[in-house]
Parts: sequence; structure tokens; C-alpha cells
Amino acid sequence: MTPARPDPPAARVLNTTDIDEQSALLEGWNQSYSQLAPGRFQGRLEDAELGGAYLFREVTSQALLQSGDLGPDVVALGVPRFIGGAALFCGRHCDGRQLHLFSGHDGFEFHTPAGLDIAGIELSRARLLAPCAEPERERLALRLARPGLRAAPEGLRNRLGLTLGDAFGKIAEGAMTGAETRAMLDEIAGLIRESLLSADADETDAGERLSGAEAIARLRTIVEAARPEDPTDIDSLCHAIGISRRNLQYVFARELGMRPLAYVRALRLNAARRRIREGLSVTEAATATGFWHFGRFAQDYRTLFGELPRDTLRRSAA
Repeated sequence: MTPARPDPPAARVLNTTDIDEQSALLEGWNQSYSQLAPGRFQGRLEDAELGGAYLFREVTSQALLQSGDLGPDVVALGVPRFIGGAALFCGRHCDGRQLHLFSGHDGFEFHTPAGLDIAGIELSRARLLAPCAEPERERLALRLARPGLRAAPEGLRNRLGLTLGDAFGKIAEGAMTGAETRAMLDEIAGLIRESLLSADADETDAGERLSGAEAIARLRTIVEAARPEDPTDIDSLCHAIGISRRNLQYVFARELGMRPLAYVRALRLNAARRRIREGLSVTEAATATGFWHFGRFAQDYRTLFGELPRDTLRRSAA
């Protein structure tokens, strides 16, 4: 079922300086964000309602690990406007020349660079499939089954991005009639169907997940499941994953442009931050995530998030 949303009278613009607040702005996506690169975060979401569909444009300033899981009755598709560096979407390299399908079974993962600008739409699956005759309906349903990148002809991708921008502009002007709204949504839905049914989309679906992305995913799973007393040094993690230290360093440099140690530290610091926001004291949050040197923890925390742990605690309690 499509999540209930407030109906903005026009395109809203929401600015944040907090990754958790940013992740919650897309309602019904069940998102979690972890910040991977140091520096104060800045984010923006523009959104609007269009005849029962939901338009969005998200801008983020820092490298993030985004994960989410939408309901089975919606389709959410993004068109990147700018990707500022190495990025992985559901285990594949993305460079702004693919469509991003966020909906489908198993949820999505998006390793974003510092600097991301992506526009998109969420609409009901039934509305997208309804005009299709067999076998196109079956083919389109297959394309929508799982999140991932979908290649599309450049012309179609560009038209879809421009049409989404036009829709935002017309909504902001407040001059769209009911008939114009329906026509605009029909045009966007038609471009999505045409893009996903193109031959290029077949090529993307046929590819295999990168082995490097699998190594990153396994490392993240181990770190997130680790108890405070479990070792999370790189040698122990390499042994658990079954990869050499040199190869792991190469994978991270190639896929994410960062060192594995920095990635592990960022995951643990994000876990501590979530616990602080949930009400634990700074000391409790640090020890629960395996940090025993509290001075170094506070220093690393400030480097990553641009504030001390006690500042996060104070804001969360306010």
C-alpha cells in the first residue's frame, strides 16, 4: 500500500544538517543513513504530490551508506543529476548514466559519494503496469522485481529527467489543472515504461554483481553484527571474509575511493551515534560499539560528524 503522505500545496524544500533527519524525509522508505566521510553533513529534499504520485529531489553533501526497503505496491525510480565520485548502487558501479530502481524485493543499498543530486518519482505499481498488454506486462513486472540499476537509452533518460524537472516547476507555479496533472503523470509513467522495456535494460539485468561489492557487503555485515569485545581490526576482518589485506585495500580504493579501516571506523561511529540518539549516555554508546578510549572516540566522532558526542546527546534530548 502506498504510504500516506501530507499533500504539499506546492513543491516543498526541506533542509537538514543531520543524516537521521534526512533519511526520514522520504516517508515509507524505511531508510537508514550512515556517514562515511568526515565533515558536517548538509542535505536537502524537494518534494511534491502529483496526482497520487510523489516527486522528490534529494541533495546530499557527504559520502553515505544508504539502505532502505519500500513496500511491494510502489515503484520508486531515481534519475541522477550529479554523482560526485565513486558510487555503488546494489553492488554495481553507477556514474549517472543509469536509472536507479529503489523498490522491489530485498531492499536497496546505495554507497554515495560526497556530492549527490538525484531526482525521482514514487508511484503505484498498479498504475505503472495497468496500460501494458501481455507479454510486456510480464516483462515490466520482471524489471521491477528487485532494486538495482537499469540502463536506458540516453535520450529517454534525459527526457525523463527533464520531465520530472518540468513537473516540479509547474507545481511550484501552482497553475496545473486536474487534466494537466493527469497528462504530466501519464507522460512520466510512459517514459518509465519505455525506459525499463528497452533493450538496454535487458543488458543491465543480465550482469553479475561485482566481487568487490560482495567483499564490502560481507565486511559491513560482520562489523554491524560484531559484539563490543569482537575484533574489528583489518587482519581479523580479512580472515573472516577470506580475502588478503592487499586485495581488500585494492577493492575499497577501486569501489569507494577510501581505505577499509576508515570505512569500518565510520560504521562503528554511526552505530554509536544512533545509540546516543536513542538515549544512551556517551560512555554507554561508546562501549556498546567497541570504543574503549573515550578521548579518541570523541575526537574521531567530531572529525566525522563535525560535532562532539555530547552535542549530539544535547540535541537529541532537546
